[in-house]
Amino acid sequence: MTVAPEMPIAVALRHGRDLVSPELFERLADFCAEEYGHERSTAERIMSEALAFLDGMGQTGEGMSPSTVVDPGWHTFMLHTEEYAEFCRKRYGRFIHHAPKSPIPGQGHDGGRRGQDSRPRLRGRRVPVGHQG
Repeated sequence: MTVAPEMPIAVALRHGRDLVSPELFERLADFCAEEYGHERSTAERIMSEALAFLDGMGQTGEGMSPSTVVDPGWHTFMLHTEEYAEFCRKRYGRFIHHAPKSPIPGQGHDGGRRGQDSRPRLRGRRVPVGHQG
């Protein structure tokens, strides 16, 4: 016999934007839109994906490179140095550095994996990772 639950089970999906205060997210999205010439809705998605990506790295401790679409979101957050440093310290207990792509394989932050899809390594993390391209 199959028994249906009396109340549906709710699954709360989290998004990158949920990792910071709404006020900080708004400032970051505004900056990203202005600095990179994106429509506001595009800048919001970039920022949310960048925060999700950053959280995946912070949670795993693994160096990865974001897609070229998401990278401006990480740059945006890093340029807000006080907020970025505090976020990293509180959430991960350390500063998450951003090493630029190195022309020498294995010398960049990502261990030479720049351009590889990091989504498989982020699957199953607490923050869903959406389409990056």
